[in-house]
Amino acid sequence: MSVFRAHSVVDVHVIIEWEEMVLLGLRQDTGYMDDHFHLPSGHLEQGESVIAAAIREVSEEAGIVLHSDQLEFVHAFHAWSAGSRVGMFFAARLAEMPEVRNLEPAKCAALEWVSLNALPVNMVPYCADVLALYRDGIMFSTRGWTKDQAA
Repeated sequence: MSVFRAHSVVDVHVIIEWEEMVLLGLRQDTGYMDDHFHLPSGHLEQGESVIAAAIREVSEEAGIVLHSDQLEFVHAFHAWSAGSRVGMFFAARLAEMPEVRNLEPAKCAALEWVSLNALPVNMVPYCADVLALYRDGIMFSTRGWTKDQAA
């Protein structure tokens, strides 16, 4: 008997929080949800841990150097979007405002600090949903599955 093992794309997202503000990037020229805000994020690379990916993505996108002990796992979601995806969300709650630099201007029009309690209306929808769940302390969600698939 042959067993099929599911494969999922793993996305890593980082909620950089400072004084009830979160850092968001305004997407541009990516082909996905351009002109919408999103957290620093990216795909897990071969042989990389989710923690290493989170640290790498924040450094590559915003020039912020984080250490593993600054990251706390806060949410995971399993989504269906032309295939299985797993999103891992980490929070870095910083005592001081970090120096932020937009290091991917071809993909990001701007980096902005916004209130966690007053997110922009032009947010990537699943990102806005997860930030609401994060505020409520909910650590797991699903998205895009039919009722039969989710059961």
